[in-house]
Amino acid sequence: MSNDQTIGVVQTSYTVAITFSERPTDEMRQRLKAAGFQFDRGRWFKNQPDSRMATAETVEQVLAA
Repeated sequence: MSNDQTIGVVQTSYTVAITFSERPTDEMRQRLKAAGFQFDRGRWFKNQPDSRMATAETVEQVLAA
């Protein structure tokens, strides 16, 4: 099998979190909400998923990490 042949999908997810030292303005809070952020326990966060087509080489790189 060639290393550049697609064999599946690699999916990853991470959380983007923002903690402000002072309460953000109403405008900033609205912008955060519009961007998909949620507020919980003193921080603004959203999950950031990513997926890409996987080749055998990609899978080997994931396994090596």
